[in-house]
Amino acid sequence: MLAKPVLKIVGLFQIPKILQVLLRLLTHASILTAEELEAAGSVLGPEAVQYPKVRIAEGGVMTVVFKINGDRAMTLFRTINLPAKGHHSRGHLKLLVHEPRKPRVTHTEAGRVWLRNVRAASGLAISTVSS
Repeated sequence: MLAKPVLKIVGLFQIPKILQVLLRLLTHASILTAEELEAAGSVLGPEAVQYPKVRIAEGGVMTVVFKINGDRAMTLFRTINLPAKGHHSRGHLKLLVHEPRKPRVTHTEAGRVWLRNVRAASGLAISTVSS
């Protein structure tokens, strides 16, 4: 089975962490603003997500992806990627906290939990970005 060796290589070389750093360098990435923290905290609670580790990235190399997907926001690793302008841009707090029970910031946590479950199921030493 090819998946196990590939996952071992991914974990060994810290590929998710490297990709996260590269994407943050190649976009305009920043921490959550006070207004964004307040909005997310009011829905999830102040301790529900590791907010200091979450970043908002706009434009940059993701501009190509946004042209393909119709300028729709997306989350990769602990970074919420938003187009630099348009309806899904950073100025729309309702997008960041877009559902009463599952705001977009929880997608970063869901990805981490999914990766941890894959690691446990496969018995492989896959590193998560969070720790």
